Amino acid sequence: DMGRTGQGRDDVCLKDFAPLLHARAAFELWERTLGAQYPVSERVFLSRAVHNPVLEPGDGLVALAGRRLVGFALAEVGRTSSGVRENASVAAILVDPQWQRHGVGTLLLKALENRVRACGCRRITTGMGVYRFWTGIPEDLPGARAFFARHGYCPEHRSPDMTIPLGNYAMTPELLAKGAAASARVTNLTPDTIPAFMRFQQREFPGWCPNMVALIQAGDIENILAVVRGDEVIGSISCFTPGSRYRGSNLVWERCFSGRLGGYGAVGIAKDWRGKGLGALMSRAAAVHVQSHGADICYIDWVGPVDFYRRLGADVWRWFDQLAKKL
Repeated sequence: DMGRTGQGRDDVCLKDFAPLLHARAAFELWERTLGAQYPVSERVFLSRAVHNPVLEPGDGLVALAGRRLVGFALAEVGRTSSGVRENASVAAILVDPQWQRHGVGTLLLKALENRVRACGCRRITTGMGVYRFWTGIPEDLPGARAFFARHGYCPEHRSPDMTIPLGNYAMTPELLAKGAAASARVTNLTPDTIPAFMRFQQREFPGWCPNMVALIQAGDIENILAVVRGDEVIGSISCFTPGSRYRGSNLVWERCFSGRLGGYGAVGIAKDWRGKGLGALMSRAAAVHVQSHGADICYIDWVGPVDFYRRLGADVWRWFDQLAKKL
């Protein structure tokens, strides 16, 4: 047992999350606590809490009252082949409605912070991990924001997730002309182009390499689009379709929409080629790609330049606050 707090009924004790024992009950806890506002599919939950390749035993915790699971918390530690990154994130923290305001959430959060500190992390954020549920704390969960603020988490950024309805979406002659003017085209990644693609990623957007590798390893290589000039890669974007093997962050909230969800992210053009309309060309091509694979809605998460995506037909779905704490 990692901790214990008396409740006047059963004691609540913390244990390491054991997927075979706790995954079903943790998913059902999500349904009880957040299912009305932010339901997730079981395949999304399992992809983060069980099949997440960066998880190690101890990164997840459960709170038990007798045999009943009344709390669940999950951290994502930034593990790479070269070691542990400085940052970690709170992927989820849930407490059964009947056990809220009894100190269970605080117990889980402090234990989670101790866990990631022991792993070598010196900073922790709300959401924002590669295998995240959340871009941050959604604007319509003020209680969650207040909880983290009480525990020393300070606001750093505010950004939206946006969506595009794909009913009549198509490429435009203007954007195609911009590609032609730059002698550039948008194409699907292939096994032969992976080396040039990864050199581009490592040079221009090294922080996105884990996302791209995850798609390639999952067998979703065709869902990575690249802007190329001859043999040179000068842009990239990751796409997610309703049938994607890798359930990226763009597909987390698929149960919140009546239509079939797709999306794109990690939108990047090489520094020397920005300002020529190639980012808009690539982004529009990505939306057309997910539309052609059965999506009715295109989801874009963790948006920076809101006006850029508005010009592509997107509108804000939710605003998220990203909070952080030094450990």
